[in-house]
Amino acid sequence: MTTTRGYMVVLQEPEDALQWNRKYRGIYRVPACPPPHVQEREAMERYVFDPAVKSRDTWMIPTLDKAWELLAMLGNSPRKFEIIYCEAVCGDAERRPEHSNSAKANYELLGFDVATTEGEFWSIVADFPPQLQMFAPQLNAYGLFDSEALAAAFLREYRLRKLPDSEMSLIVWRIYKVMTDPAVSV
Repeated sequence: MTTTRGYMVVLQEPEDALQWNRKYRGIYRVPACPPPHVQEREAMERYVFDPAVKSRDTWMIPTLDKAWELLAMLGNSPRKFEIIYCEAVCGDAERRPEHSNSAKANYELLGFDVATTEGEFWSIVADFPPQLQMFAPQLNAYGLFDSEALAAAFLREYRLRKLPDSEMSLIVWRIYKVMTDPAVSV
């Protein structure tokens, strides 16, 4: 079974002020297109429409080099962006991202998110429903869960209560922040 995984260039802070989970640093930080700032237009058009940048199968950037290239194109934006590595959790053990150029970067596990599998990657952890506030104390410093088991329990409870869009294709994602190695020039 193939695991869905890849890189994304996301806003360092979520675009909309999240009412329930203000610490959130998961997958649901994809910038909107068209962007509000002219400095981002070329990069966002490539991100959204260029199949050489983003896989149509996973809606993610397949290589770290392409993600760094896109991040550099957004360098003049008034907003701040970062690269994350996302991997659909399929019960496998935690592992370091497996790409030939991953030695050029350090990966920090931010936690586990529950989100859709394409497009904007809408997250029920980001939109944290008030009916599931009993899970709020279990969120980490990044507004995510520290374990796959907690994220899966959150998703089960969300579906059991038939909360909005609970029938959507929601899955657990492992989220890493990608940090460049200072010894490597990018």
